[in-house]
Amino acid sequence: MPNHFHLFVFQKNPDTMANFLRSLMTKYSMYFNKKYKRVGHVFQGRYKAVRVESETQCNPLEILPTGTVLEGYKYSSYPNYLNLFNQTWVDKTDIMSYFSKINSQESYKRFVEETDERDLPLIKDITLDFDY
Repeated sequence: MPNHFHLFVFQKNPDTMANFLRSLMTKYSMYFNKKYKRVGHVFQGRYKAVRVESETQCNPLEILPTGTVLEGYKYSSYPNYLNLFNQTWVDKTDIMSYFSKINSQESYKRFVEETDERDLPLIKDITLDFDY
């Protein structure tokens, strides 16, 4: 995804994510323009927020090129959660706290790879998919 990113996030009130993204994009634009001695827009347009309504919106396996393995997909933080590698800016604590304490990586892997439409009502009211 060289020209956009997706965030799968939880927010406690309706304005939290809009304020966060506005701040993040402004600060990143200022940093980028200063670093590369340029002025003007860095991003093509505003971010889009979409309420998650179906499993296919959450499932990158549906859109990956044929033969791509999710664990090796370079645009995903998934391998961090399986302890295949560690990026210090990915904080796994909150998410992993929902899974087995004995083998949390395997429990998380089963959740990601075996979740289906029946599981969606449990999470759909607290999630948004951001596409910038």
